[in-house]
Amino acid sequence: MLKISELINQLKRYALNPSVSEEEFLNAVLYPYVSAGKIKNKKHDDYYLNKSRTSIIMNQKADVPTELRKYLSMAGIEKRTIEEMGSFLEDYLDLSKETDLLENLIDIAKSENVIIDENRSSGVQDDLKTILTRLLLKSLSNNNKADTDIDLLWKHGINTVDVQSGDLFHFGFDNRHQKKNIIVIPVNTAFDTHVTTQLEGEEYPIVSENTIHGQWLVRLKMTGERLEFIGERINDSLKRTGFDPIKESNSENGNNRCYPIGSVAIIETKNAFYFLLAISEFDDYNNARSSSEDIDAAITSLLTVYDRFGLGYDLYIPLLGTGLSRTGLSTQEAYDLLIDCLTRNSSLIHGHIHLVIRSTDRNEIKRFKED
Repeated sequence: MLKISELINQLKRYALNPSVSEEEFLNAVLYPYVSAGKIKNKKHDDYYLNKSRTSIIMNQKADVPTELRKYLSMAGIEKRTIEEMGSFLEDYLDLSKETDLLENLIDIAKSENVIIDENRSSGVQDDLKTILTRLLLKSLSNNNKADTDIDLLWKHGINTVDVQSGDLFHFGFDNRHQKKNIIVIPVNTAFDTHVTTQLEGEEYPIVSENTIHGQWLVRLKMTGERLEFIGERINDSLKRTGFDPIKESNSENGNNRCYPIGSVAIIETKNAFYFLLAISEFDDYNNARSSSEDIDAAITSLLTVYDRFGLGYDLYIPLLGTGLSRTGLSTQEAYDLLIDCLTRNSSLIHGHIHLVIRSTDRNEIKRFKED
């Protein structure tokens, strides 16, 4: 979910004057929208965010002002903002880097499901005005405040483990910071890359789009990655991380090479590293099967790989075994299993580990913080 503060930080990388103040730059980005909507303050001047308000917005301590949001649904606001956006591009951005900027904005737009005209032929600057306007309006409609719903479980020196509620992909695909995160994606032992989006025509469905695995593949494809090449990258990564296939599966339409529970493949994208963690096996009907013992072994293996390859990057882990892996664990049991395994293997933790729990699941966990 793109925040206005994140959009500003992305644009400022292309600023004509790198030392421009946040106050000036934020208001310059907003001005085409302010002008298009004829948005005024109480003194009937053009709406402007002062230094104090700019600071709390850029530090994600405040949401988008209501005065700005109420004009988002105004008829014709997008068209008029596009028309006003040219002056911002010319006055504040280094247009010698316009192609690179456009590609960056397109990547963000795809990850945010912002509509992009497929047949763009009006020129780079016109494309920039359109896509930037749509991203600006999108970011103004989103919550800008940082998720402070975080509980520190324990701290050993500089190493920490905390738990927070939110969207796992926010820390991956939606990450706009220069430092990448490591996101754990639970997968099956064949590391399949075919997503089943319809039941008709597939006798043996493979990766459900309703799983984290499936959602990751869908989001990855939206960024422009070709899934037919992802399988090759996964196989190459498994070799580098030291995992070899142990058997052939009988799957009719999936990958045939199966790896041990706890195998990890590392896929790097523009915004994150993804640790694909094998936690379940497919049966002959491509139904995932796992156990609490499998989950425990997988987590231990993950921590070993993180210790070896993590290089201090933050690691984000979802609850494992509560979905279609058919482990049968409740949210509480999955949480307890994860905490217990992390505690037993604390010597392998060199960095910051974050347990990410869906907001809808938080109330199901009785002990959200260690005593």
